[in-house]
Amino acid sequence: MKGKTKEQPVSELAELRQRIADLEASETELKRAEEELGESLKREQFLGDIIRNASVAVGIGYPDGRLGENNAAFQELTGYSDEELRAIDWNTVLTPPEWEELETARLQELHRTKKPVLYEKEYIRKDGSRVPIELLVHPKLDSAGDIERYFAFVTDITERKRAEDALAQRVQELETFNRLAVGRELRMVELKRQVNELAEQLGKEPPYDLSLLE
Repeated sequence: MKGKTKEQPVSELAELRQRIADLEASETELKRAEEELGESLKREQFLGDIIRNASVAVGIGYPDGRLGENNAAFQELTGYSDEELRAIDWNTVLTPPEWEELETARLQELHRTKKPVLYEKEYIRKDGSRVPIELLVHPKLDSAGDIERYFAFVTDITERKRAEDALAQRVQELETFNRLAVGRELRMVELKRQVNELAEQLGKEPPYDLSLLE
């Protein structure tokens, strides 16, 4: 068996050193990737905690009517537990029939533009009562660019609706008062005109100056 040349050990040593350097670089890259993954998971957990504990109701819905993840505020708003919500069809159980046409139109807009939509409707709560809500619905797209699910922020607008109704009632009362006031004023003018005519018939000076109304 022939012995190794002087160059062979040097070449093998250089190869081993290169392998060690590659392993160290690979280990460093793996460690960096693990750290980045850990940071990403922490950020996702942080955002998840914010959503779960948010005072605004948040829910994930699917085009076929299924409900997915939702937070405590959403459960409180609807009166259903998380397990119950995942078993119902939001389009038929939560949405009153008279709101289906409007909601269908807004979701069609969402599918067409792939942009968030904002609209109002009502939810039917578990106890049968209704609550007026405002929804801001975002689309979640799949790899093909199609809408996979909806991500909705749901706000209870009961107090806002009460304020709007109270304002509308005050406006109606003011308009009624104005009509009565104008009618009374016109009646007063007519009576003054009649008094002036009678005064003229008696040869007296008309007591009321109505020249500005002529």
